[in-house]
Amino acid sequence: MRTKGIKIIGFFFLGILLLTVLSRALNGVLIPKIKVKKVSEQVITHRPTSEGVITYKKQLSMTIQPELFVDSLDVTEGQQVEKDQVLYTLNVAMLNEKIEAIEREIAKLVLQNEQAGSESAAEQEKRTRSINRATEAYNEAVSSGDSAIARAVEELNTAQNNLSGIDKTKENYEEEKKQLEAELSDKQRSYEEALENKEKMVNEARRLLEQESDPTATTTTISQTQKDIEEKQQEVEKLKQLLQIDGKIKATLPGIVTAISIKAGGLTTTEAPLLLADTTAGLRVVLQFQKEDQKYITVGTEVVLSKILESDGQQQSSLENQKIISVTEDPEDSTILNVMINVPADGFQIGETLKAEINVPAKKYEQCVPIEALHIDEGNAYYVYCVNTKETVLGTEKTIERVDVELIDKNNQYAAVKGIDSDKQVVTETDKEIAERTTVRINE
Repeated sequence: MRTKGIKIIGFFFLGILLLTVLSRALNGVLIPKIKVKKVSEQVITHRPTSEGVITYKKQLSMTIQPELFVDSLDVTEGQQVEKDQVLYTLNVAMLNEKIEAIEREIAKLVLQNEQAGSESAAEQEKRTRSINRATEAYNEAVSSGDSAIARAVEELNTAQNNLSGIDKTKENYEEEKKQLEAELSDKQRSYEEALENKEKMVNEARRLLEQESDPTATTTTISQTQKDIEEKQQEVEKLKQLLQIDGKIKATLPGIVTAISIKAGGLTTTEAPLLLADTTAGLRVVLQFQKEDQKYITVGTEVVLSKILESDGQQQSSLENQKIISVTEDPEDSTILNVMINVPADGFQIGETLKAEINVPAKKYEQCVPIEALHIDEGNAYYVYCVNTKETVLGTEKTIERVDVELIDKNNQYAAVKGIDSDKQVVTETDKEIAERTTVRINE
């Protein structure tokens, strides 16, 4: 019996031991494992950097008349050219043919104008007579209208005088008064009709005069044809200038060919045949920075430019004290700033890659946490997770506490904050999701 009791007790303690081992094993699996770092004093530095490709400040369009045959294209896109270097050559024989064709068109238009001028002389004489008659009719309408108005005014005044001068002592005073009032009303209507009739007659006469004075279709045609002749003469003059240089189109200044829209054996179009970057105007680079660095990036801010070698990506030479000349928001991404910087032509070329670095003075802060420890909630409030230690019947237990903080400054390594004790440990890594009061285990 005693032996049986000892066995039961043994099994009981063995069960407790097994449950304890199982519990610790489950805890090891379920409890989040974290890494922590202590709040510390740090020096926070900012070095916003970006890379961009050198481009031109000024680009020239080497325009020319359309539909000219290109004999040869003497440069390639991206080629450096000198002033007076031949860019492309036009076919001289076809230039002559085009000039002759346009001159034939001009001769035809001149003949048309001469014929139209002869026909227009007789029409002009007839038109002059019509204008004179319309002018006389207009003057007559004004004169007769004024005369009618004058008579109506005179009769109206007489009627008013008769009414105001009536003898009130007469026996038939009332009857005579009514007659004079009716006569005055009649004269008033006559006066208003005279005004209206004059306006109608004068307007009609003016309309006829303006109609006769308008330019005739023949006159308009002659004027338009003359304009066409002058435009074609200007075109011929430009083509003859091309003949004088044997159809060779040359660079007007040293530069780099940035675009070509023609080919040998083809025709020129209304589009510029060739675009030339003016290297004498200087170079520039456009770089993109994050908008969060905007307070460090303003017009006039000095930057350090470094040339990047394409072969190995290493920086070759640096250029200090270059100033930002323009800062604009990117039209496609509002989180990006487009920054423009002038680049000296000496030692740099279009197409080369430059790295720009902005040096911001470093600043020391007493309370800093690793950047990975900083979180932000839906209300844009910053917080960190700290570790608290407490004693329980099972031993020491570590739990999570959320601490709201105020962000003062940050870079890609540390964040300077307010609202946390300097002796606190903050969570930098965790293998599971954690929250307020979560039990955790620290990985040393």
